[in-house]
Amino acid sequence: MEIQYQQRDLVGIVGGMGPLASTAFLSTLYDFTLEGVEQEAGRFILYSDPTVPDRTEAFLGHRDEIVFEMFVEILRALQRLQVQKIVVCCITLHYLLPRLPWELRQPIISLLDPIFIALQEKREPHLFLCTNATLQLRLFQSHPLWESCSGYIVLPQEKDQQAIHALIYHLKAGKDVGLASTMVRDLLDTYHVDAFVAGCTEFHLLSRYLVSTPNDERSYNCIDPLTIIARQLSRMPCQEGK
Repeated sequence: MEIQYQQRDLVGIVGGMGPLASTAFLSTLYDFTLEGVEQEAGRFILYSDPTVPDRTEAFLGHRDEIVFEMFVEILRALQRLQVQKIVVCCITLHYLLPRLPWELRQPIISLLDPIFIALQEKREPHLFLCTNATLQLRLFQSHPLWESCSGYIVLPQEKDQQAIHALIYHLKAGKDVGLASTMVRDLLDTYHVDAFVAGCTEFHLLSRYLVSTPNDERSYNCIDPLTIIARQLSRMPCQEGK
């Protein structure tokens, strides 16, 4: 007798920026979707290309085109593999989304939208942690929900922003996540808040670290769009498959 399994949509992941964050996201996806037999777990294609130039350096240096061309190439490769949805594991790269043709942009799940929805639900101040490019290009400030949520976003001062940017590259290099957690706790104390917005996908590494930390040792929370999206994808209805 042939067993019928429930088949999920095929999801493409634009990764490699950095590679540790996107592979951690893949693990999170399976944390949420591998709840029964493995045949009914999520179906994902991770396109991890760390050779994409540094987005902050490229965008602030007005050298967008090479990043844009590589981004389009990756999206077209995923399109040829017939993915139904795409998650771009780099928030700074979302700066290029408005330039994409509709057929490439349409399957992409925004990482910005779930952040603003969560802010509207929580209605409490969050320290905003992101790259220099995301901040200077006003990526979040251009979102339609910025005005209604700006009262819940605490932007760091310049010296602290530089420390946050350096911390992102600390995480990219695979260095101690526990040390990064301590640094974030110190920043939150400085700004008198108890939570932060993961405005860079590198902070997904910290988000996973917090999940593994005993509750009595956790002292702050975060809005992590990759975790939110992983949970949402796990709840998507399945299709009949073999």
